[in-house]
Amino acid sequence: MASVQSWFDEIGGILKGFVELLFGLAIVIIVVDVIFGTGFDIIGNVATFVGSFTGQGVTGLIVFLIILAIYRR
Repeated sequence: MASVQSWFDEIGGILKGFVELLFGLAIVIIVVDVIFGTGFDIIGNVATFVGSFTGQGVTGLIVFLIILAIYRR
């Protein structure tokens, strides 16, 4: 059973590293977009993403909070 737990821990670590890499790339793209105006609308896309949760009322807010809780873990 310990080997299964270590396997899940390893997969979780890989996924967490991948998500952190994506967030880092998003920050770089935002900075580049602000400086050079490249046309990547990351801020608009994030606003649309968050708006899709808040547009669903309380259910969307609960799902959004669950996603945040999972990411923080």
